[in-house]
Amino acid sequence: MKKKGLIITIAILIVVLIIASLITKYIDTANVSTGHEPECCIKIVSQDGSKVTYLGLGYKVVRYVGVSPDEPYKSNIGVKMGSWFMKYDKPTNVILDVKSFGTNNTFQISDKADVDFIANLLKNSKYINKPCDGIADYAITYDNYTYDILVSCREIKKGNKQAKISDKDVEELERILVTAEGKKRIYAYEESVEQMSKPYLSLDKENKKFQFFWSMFSSYIAQGTYEVIDNELICKTDDGNNVYTFEILEGEGYKFIENKSSRIPKYKYSSDAKEALAPVVDGAIFD
Repeated sequence: MKKKGLIITIAILIVVLIIASLITKYIDTANVSTGHEPECCIKIVSQDGSKVTYLGLGYKVVRYVGVSPDEPYKSNIGVKMGSWFMKYDKPTNVILDVKSFGTNNTFQISDKADVDFIANLLKNSKYINKPCDGIADYAITYDNYTYDILVSCREIKKGNKQAKISDKDVEELERILVTAEGKKRIYAYEESVEQMSKPYLSLDKENKKFQFFWSMFSSYIAQGTYEVIDNELICKTDDGNNVYTFEILEGEGYKFIENKSSRIPKYKYSSDAKEALAPVVDGAIFD
């Protein structure tokens, strides 16, 4: 009888677990599919903070974050739901930072086809110890390394080495870079007290979108759409909570207008600092 009772108890527990698993999975599937954080899981953050794993009853959700695991859930750069044994690597949607020495502009390349072409060129070119004496036209940062592009020499320079590239590849590379520079620009506030990474305003002029970053102390990067009204650039975040306004300067550049913008937090930049300072102040010039 005792053995029979034990079997019945175990059977009931298994049924309860199966039902609980189905219910919690149903809830979290709905959450994930609508861009919300899973509720019925144990949350595990990786050591470097770039990956968050949610363990549920027989399922898991893996989320990769752009800045911090504390940023809004919808800001993730990749999320997938599956069984406990599911493997999900970080998405390969890479953004390339580019510096144009000819125009002194900084911009980004995010189109996947363009990124794949450039990444393949940078990784698979054969580098030797004979760089030319030409002047670099562009600097491209990829995988935490900076490559110089010397158009006149038909070369990619990596440290003290160089790789020759074909006329066809140079032509395609120039097309991508020129097009990207016209579409998206990054404007930095060099006078900021922020030292780790200068505040910047990124504008996608083709799609009228923006990103506004002010401090490494913040996990929040303002992003949304912008419009131009009476010589002012008005940036409204996608969540509808914040607005940041800049005066459009002659030529290239933008001046921050504090009294027409949402509040920017202040931070203490050293352990002995007596007061907190704003990384972006009224009249800050982004150019």
